[in-house]
Amino acid sequence: MTAKSKNQKIDESAVKIAELEELVKRTVADYHNLENRMIEEKKSMSAYFVTELLKRLLPAFDTLFLAAKYTKDQGIELTVKQLLDALKNEGVIRIETEEAVFNPAFMECVEVVAGDPGKVIEEISPGFTYADKLLRAAKVKVGAEEILTETKN
Repeated sequence: MTAKSKNQKIDESAVKIAELEELVKRTVADYHNLENRMIEEKKSMSAYFVTELLKRLLPAFDTLFLAAKYTKDQGIELTVKQLLDALKNEGVIRIETEEAVFNPAFMECVEVVAGDPGKVIEEISPGFTYADKLLRAAKVKVGAEEILTETKN
């Protein structure tokens, strides 16, 4: 074998090694991209299922919140507090409405009543956010200076 053919084989081998190294790098990068995509999909699916479960549980929570509002049973009040703490620990945040300015992005006005204009007068049902997204708008009564009433003729 001549020196020229040895050099040529060495050059071909070097090119082949470089091609294989590039292929390995691309394969590893594709694998990491797939792994990251799978992690994001898993988070997205988890958030979806949690959101759906919470939406189904909210009517039961509303009943408990109403019971706490109209009775002064310490057991119910403690249960509501523990429930809200548990929800908060899981990323579910109750929308603050007490003495708040009406915010249509997070609140639904169900009635306009006499009071400070644009201020929430009373919360009818609480609203919640989860993962920085609105889960359910808070239903509230909003104040206005003048209340128009229909007159019966």
